[in-house]
Amino acid sequence: MSKESLKWLNANTLIGFTEKRGAAWHYRADLQSTEPNHYPGPVPVEDVKRRLFGWQAIASPVYVESPITGGLIHVPDRQAFLRSDTGHVMGIFSEGYEPHPYEEWLIGTIAQLLDADLAIGSAGLLRQGAVAWVSV
Repeated sequence: MSKESLKWLNANTLIGFTEKRGAAWHYRADLQSTEPNHYPGPVPVEDVKRRLFGWQAIASPVYVESPITGGLIHVPDRQAFLRSDTGHVMGIFSEGYEPHPYEEWLIGTIAQLLDADLAIGSAGLLRQGAVAWVSV
């Protein structure tokens, strides 16, 4: 099960090796876009980069509304991270926090370890992009 909707899972997960393991439990043909999210072999690395990781985490200052003045007050030592494509606030972190770009950490680092043997079994985004995975 997942907290995500079937529509989200069909648009934001990529499932590989379906010839061997079949379709994912959440697969719905009517929720597929023009590009299906299931692959008979491994999920192409370029598809993961383009379809799932084609955005950046953008830092933004945090403000709260004052119950006294009704104005906005800057919250020191905190920053929010938003998706560059949707504007979704993925979380609020300490000022020193640095995001870990998914493409760099989940594909680049793994590719260095596996070299030419990189074969993606599945990849996806959860919590509107605040969480990601790549299985190899």
